Amino acid sequence: FVDGRGRSFVPKTVLQSIAAQTAAPVFGPYEPFMGHGIVGGPLISLHKQGQAAARKAVRLLLGEEQPGAAFDFGESTTVTLYDWRQLKRHAIDEGLVPDQASILFREATLWDQYKQVIIGVALLVVFQTLLIVGLIVNLRHRKLAEQALRQSQRELQTLAGRLISSQEEELSRLSREFHDDYAQRLAALAIEAGTLEIQAERSDSPLRERIVHVKTQLINLSDDIHALSRELHPAILKDLGLERALNALCRNFSDREEIEVGCHFEPVPEDIDPETALCVYRVIQEGLRNIAKHARARHVDIYLQPRGSRLQATIEDDGVGFEPKCVRHTPGIGLASMRERVQFVHGEFTVESEPGHGTVIDLAVPLFRRDHEKTENPAGR
Repeated sequence: FVDGRGRSFVPKTVLQSIAAQTAAPVFGPYEPFMGHGIVGGPLISLHKQGQAAARKAVRLLLGEEQPGAAFDFGESTTVTLYDWRQLKRHAIDEGLVPDQASILFREATLWDQYKQVIIGVALLVVFQTLLIVGLIVNLRHRKLAEQALRQSQRELQTLAGRLISSQEEELSRLSREFHDDYAQRLAALAIEAGTLEIQAERSDSPLRERIVHVKTQLINLSDDIHALSRELHPAILKDLGLERALNALCRNFSDREEIEVGCHFEPVPEDIDPETALCVYRVIQEGLRNIAKHARARHVDIYLQPRGSRLQATIEDDGVGFEPKCVRHTPGIGLASMRERVQFVHGEFTVESEPGHGTVIDLAVPLFRRDHEKTENPAGR
């Protein structure tokens, strides 16, 4: 454009100036004017006109059209566009815009601006929610499994207690039977053999010597029955207490097996729970039995030490030792029964051993029944 003073103007600049100074909608004929102040509408697309001209030139070169044919751009070279900013500025309802028209320069909404972020956050929230739900479900299943496990452990412990009680009752019955029946019958036989010995004193026949031998064997067998009866049911434990019962047990073991036993006992309360005392006695008894059968030891030390509300006992030997990991695959070692007895009174049981370096068995059990109950039902629950 050239004004009266001869100044040249670019059309786009002129449109911007006019649009800035007028309150009326401004329209223009060409697509390149979009975004420079015009409202829009059907516009001539110079780009499409160029494409149409190029196609016509190709047809002319190919001889498909005769030179001088009219060039009709037609509707194929127009586009329908509107500037969203100008529609809003002049309060033109978008409903008046043709359906096939395109609206440019639309101001992006929050959804348009942050759509990917919103979708990502929503997916993250959904994922975290599913994860939390999964964790809650897993935690609930775990709690149920733990409750079932604790219930099973309680049932197993109750069953173990019943088995131990039944075992002790049976041992007590056998002990009474040995002591009151078999031992008495052997004593009667020994007396009868003694009578026969007296009657045969005047005889120098080999019969007298045989009678003496039979009487000696009967006396020895009676002593063995008495010893077995005491091992099956240690009445001395109830009559004289844990310390004296263990001293007698160690002395008999040392005399029988010819293994030196050192007893290191600190005073034990007289009101110790009977179940605790029986547990400690049986564990030490089983430990000595294992030493005699497997350890090939020359010396054994046994310690008994009250520590607060618990009683600690230790069995040490200088035998051949063993590999603790292989114990469960080695039949004949009574560690399982020893551990069950200690667990039944809510105690702790450990075994330390190494091939060639002996074995140390430690146990710690509550001294009194009320400590059993505290262990089984903490905090009064």
